[in-house]
Amino acid sequence: MRIRKRVLASLGLSFSLAAVLLVAAAPALAGLPDLIVKSAIVKTISAVQGGGITVVSTVKNIGTASAGKSTVRFYLSKDTKKSAGDVRLAGSRAVGILGRGKSSTGTTKAKVPLACAPGLYYVIAVADDLKRVRESHETNNTLRAGTKFVVMAAPFVSASADAFGTSRIDLNWSTHGLTPAICNIYRSPTSGTLGSVITSTSGSVTSYRDGGLTPGAVFYYTIESVSSGAVSVKSPQITATTHAVPTFPAPLSGLKATRVGNTVTISWDDYSGATQYELYRSYIPEILAGSGYSMTDHAGPWVNSVDDVIAGNGRYVYAVIVYNAAATLSAYDTVAIDVPEGSLPGIERPFMDFWAANVDVSVAHVYWWAAPGATAQHVYAAPGSGGPVAPPITPKQGASTAPLAFPIYQVRPGYFGMDIPLSSLPAGYSYVAVEAVKGAYTADSGWVTILKHAPAPVGVTGVRTNVRNPTKLIVSWDAAAGAGSYKVYQLSDPAVAISPANRIATTTGTSLTVSSGLSPDTKYYYRVTAIAGGAGGGAESGPSDYAAAKTFSATAPLTVAGTPFVMTQALLTWIGHNDGTTFKIYGGASINPFDIDPNHLVAQTTLDPLTGKSAWTQVVGAPAGAYAIFVSTMGLTVVWGYYEVTEVYPDGTETAHSVFLPFAFM
Repeated sequence: MRIRKRVLASLGLSFSLAAVLLVAAAPALAGLPDLIVKSAIVKTISAVQGGGITVVSTVKNIGTASAGKSTVRFYLSKDTKKSAGDVRLAGSRAVGILGRGKSSTGTTKAKVPLACAPGLYYVIAVADDLKRVRESHETNNTLRAGTKFVVMAAPFVSASADAFGTSRIDLNWSTHGLTPAICNIYRSPTSGTLGSVITSTSGSVTSYRDGGLTPGAVFYYTIESVSSGAVSVKSPQITATTHAVPTFPAPLSGLKATRVGNTVTISWDDYSGATQYELYRSYIPEILAGSGYSMTDHAGPWVNSVDDVIAGNGRYVYAVIVYNAAATLSAYDTVAIDVPEGSLPGIERPFMDFWAANVDVSVAHVYWWAAPGATAQHVYAAPGSGGPVAPPITPKQGASTAPLAFPIYQVRPGYFGMDIPLSSLPAGYSYVAVEAVKGAYTADSGWVTILKHAPAPVGVTGVRTNVRNPTKLIVSWDAAAGAGSYKVYQLSDPAVAISPANRIATTTGTSLTVSSGLSPDTKYYYRVTAIAGGAGGGAESGPSDYAAAKTFSATAPLTVAGTPFVMTQALLTWIGHNDGTTFKIYGGASINPFDIDPNHLVAQTTLDPLTGKSAWTQVVGAPAGAYAIFVSTMGLTVVWGYYEVTEVYPDGTETAHSVFLPFAFM
């Protein structure tokens, strides 16, 4: 009490007044919990916008009473303190009741908001962020993790454009597993220019049909996603050309189709200069030259009437294409004939559309024209043999024992489709066909091929670098399960997203020697992705955490000093250019200084800097990075000794030799 009284008196407070203040303050401070974040460890050091981050945190109650249930949340901050502008991560950790001195440790898998700007951030953990616990101190709840976190711009995985006829282009794209608010589609008539937004789709939509386009024209598209006002990295520009409308010197005349029973006769007038006619039969009203469905070829202009035996009821469309002596298209025309229901008992073969597209990473769309006379239709799938060649089998041979159960929908009259989840198919190639049914009659379409990529391998780990000299280094990593190859990306800044522009190599090994394009004394960052191998390979994993490397400084000669020490010894000292290198000392002895052999290696050393080396206390006040070694006249009785030093990089290459340093031995 006397000590306390003296202290208080020295502060200018009377003992009685101080006692009153202490007693008055006691109820507000005593008997309350006090939650702090004792530790916060970031297990992942980077993610794209919308990607994941893992944090292991420990919350401790350092107060004098138990703390009720609370929540720890996490923020990204540009500085070391939590402030109003920090970005809260999606995800938190519930902390149970904590007694006095008790702790709670747990792992939180949170997500970076898609709207978070790319860049370097600090991760800040906040105990009782929802303010559910009354504490003795409310200002000590935050802790900054020791590792910085990199947010990279969210790129598109893929986008494609396919022309469909003379006036339509179908666009398909896939984001990186995220669902943004909207996707903007830009169209331009010129390569390399963005153009203007033609539509904005819901973020869950990954395809768009752009219609009303000019025939025979090239269009360029770019796609971006937007969420909470944040715009993603734009997709690489994709392009497609609408089909041109064919023009001919003169129309084909006299084309007609007549039917007697199950025989349709197609006839036309001879075309001047024709050397060949081709006849197509289809159920598609929009047959175009070069993209129709060939039924048979008929050589010679003298054949201008063909009989076609049919089996089912419905509409049949025929096209005649004319070729001239130069084997170029001269003319074509179409004619349709309707066979009333009940006229024929059989069924025709259904036509698959001319494409079956993997729209994104999860669904394949297949389309076909219904067979005339069919009353039912089924879709079958069969596993492929490793290549995009349709097997010569009917749908039920080698296919699933039952048709696919996914819904069949009508795109337009007579035109149907099915969305096939790729999860129902094996990795690699699969073949899909349609079976049409009418009573006891069945007819099969041709097969179309679907390629299902194997899932992307688990991300690459253990990326590391080994600098070999000022312009050479080695990047290596741990093998990833399921990977057939790897892509290596070199970045100037860890916040830069990987792209084809900064990819430096694709390799099947787990290391890469980088020996071109590097500058001395420069920092580089490397990320590696794994590419799935085997059947359906090709899918790329997300990027690894980055590994940094700084190349050695340039190969300038060392500056070496020397002092004679005894009759046959001298002390060489120098400052090294880099950490992690060794040195070679060359020398010779001669009365004539010009007789020295600069290739005579006296010693090779892996000396540590002088600091802390008691044997080198002769060098007083040596700077950091200083090295020294004693050299001798090698047992020769000479007047002069000449020495030089080089710095040796890990790959064995050396700096230029230092200037000869002569000694006069007494």
